[in-house]
Amino acid sequence: MFIDKKYKIEKAVSTESYRPTLTSAFIENKGEESKLIATNGNSLAMVPLVLDPEDKINGKNRLSVDAIKAIRKGNGRCTTGIDERMGDFVEIPGTSTGFPSRFLLGAEEFPDYKQVIPETENCDYHKVGINPKLLFELSQAIGAKTIELHLPKEPTGAIKVTDPDNNRVLGVIMPVRLNS
Repeated sequence: MFIDKKYKIEKAVSTESYRPTLTSAFIENKGEESKLIATNGNSLAMVPLVLDPEDKINGKNRLSVDAIKAIRKGNGRCTTGIDERMGDFVEIPGTSTGFPSRFLLGAEEFPDYKQVIPETENCDYHKVGINPKLLFELSQAIGAKTIELHLPKEPTGAIKVTDPDNNRVLGVIMPVRLNS
């Protein structure tokens, strides 16, 4: 497995213990189009992930923030497997570091993230409020130096965030309610 170091997807992972399903990033195994997806309930980041043929991904695997940081600190590469004692695991080559990849045994399934990706359309004007810190962290999560905001059909809907230089990444951010 390879995660490009420019993606800081852990910025989109929830740190709130009362939302355990969101405290790790989900590995979506789609062969050539595999993705790593994280959300904290206010924003969502989705970045490409390169899986090696020997990686054992069962569709429910997740990476903890600690595992993501360790992978990025190394060369961005890790191996996954199944061990009778550890269960599913992630191992970082060249180190003695290993992490359970099914970070939350018995936890709920990762939410259906596709439900929150908005359909966008060309519009003349929307007045929306955006939390600048969340927007900055989302741009870091998807590794974008420049971002484009795609406004939803309704001013209260989610905003799609894309990198004009990389169509393989995607972000979604919820607008802040404005008193008007």
